[in-house]
Amino acid sequence: MRQLLRLTQTQAQFVLQTASKNTGNDVDAFSAAFLTELRKSAPDFHGPVMLSSSAALKIAIVGPLGIFFTQARERVRKFEPLTAALAWSDGVHVMVSPEQIDAPDIEKIVVQRNGTIVQPVRTALEPREMVTRMGAKQMIHSGEVVYAFAAFEPGPGVIVTVIAVPATGSNIVRKFNSIELRGIQ
Repeated sequence: MRQLLRLTQTQAQFVLQTASKNTGNDVDAFSAAFLTELRKSAPDFHGPVMLSSSAALKIAIVGPLGIFFTQARERVRKFEPLTAALAWSDGVHVMVSPEQIDAPDIEKIVVQRNGTIVQPVRTALEPREMVTRMGAKQMIHSGEVVYAFAAFEPGPGVIVTVIAVPATGSNIVRKFNSIELRGIQ
């Protein structure tokens, strides 16, 4: 297995500047150029890793590079300059985004590394009011829980389990082996 290379903010900024040449404000062209340029240095990166993706609920696991890429895409989409530095996070974010009022209410995110629970660095998973077009209201948790990058580092025999715990119903569980962990950057 080849050595895992983690890009720094400076390296990501260089990829951004290279990819933004000749793409204008075409988000799709920019995304393709960014990922093509990025894969020269970080071939395992494919963007946010989905824990759950449905019409009602999206839960994504995003590392510093994924957040950087998402912010860059938003700037291109909004016709904003890419010259100002983008934010860089040293953690891995588990982002909970309910899309519909009937989404499972994810009250808690649990990360286990080889069966041992990892404590989050920061929790910003809070109940927020969702309102339908008909005026129905429901409080549903959304936000993010941030973990130290070390919790998601690949290694021989490492298994990382991410569990989304809803108020009712079954937990949403996904296990990542070392190869899959390489994509969380």
